Amino acid sequence: MSERAPGSPPAAPPKVLITRARGDAGGMANLVAARGAIPVLLPTIAIRPPLDWAPADAAIDRLECYAWIVFTSRNAVHSFAERCRLRRPESEWPPLCAVGDATAAALAAIGRRPCLIPDLHNADGVVRAFSAVPHSGRILFPAGDLARDTVADGLARQGAAVDVVVVYRTAVGEGDLDPTLRDAMLAGEIAAYTFTSPSAAEGFARLVGPTLLASVRARGVIASIGPTTTAALTELGLKVDVEPRQPGIPQLIDALDALLSPAKAGHHGLSD
Repeated sequence: MSERAPGSPPAAPPKVLITRARGDAGGMANLVAARGAIPVLLPTIAIRPPLDWAPADAAIDRLECYAWIVFTSRNAVHSFAERCRLRRPESEWPPLCAVGDATAAALAAIGRRPCLIPDLHNADGVVRAFSAVPHSGRILFPAGDLARDTVADGLARQGAAVDVVVVYRTAVGEGDLDPTLRDAMLAGEIAAYTFTSPSAAEGFARLVGPTLLASVRARGVIASIGPTTTAALTELGLKVDVEPRQPGIPQLIDALDALLSPAKAGHHGLSD
């Protein structure tokens, strides 16, 4: 991240803050560590069960009525699959759409294979992919309580009947910020701050408060996973320094590394 004269000691590894929910942060932390950086975990959101399982249960009870199930997150896969295991363990699932590779991997982990993965790994990509696939009948969309309307509205405009059921809830900005981490952030010791959802950005702002948020804005590199998260960060007053061309955790780390180590010559990025 900074130039070093020949013969001088190597710079300390950069610290990269990860704002994902605690159960989701491990893979990203491993990618950061593999680049020689130090992952710092600050969960700004937490994944909780829905307040009411009744709509999801009703959908599970009539799975055979659906032509497709659409998943746009790993958490939706995990929560829906666990509820199915408890309620109808032997149920047959209709064809599946996974928003991207991570969601497809979550399905593979439970023995399910998606029939459709859009080229563009976001909600708009899902809608675009279905426009090229003949489909009829009802579509089930298990989602979080903060899911955008993009998928449901886009598929409805194509003539599909979409049932959106909440299978998990996102708790935003719970808990307190550790004083040691607060001091490190104020001192500019965190090289980069990563955000993988609008809710993580909002939770971060709630946890750190306006004074520390201003310090982060002035000192840190802000990395966003995609346009929706970037819009949320911008609304909070945080200028996004890096966003990958294709949303995804590996792509985000690659883009951050490229930013912190331009040309890999005389500079120290995540992998130096």
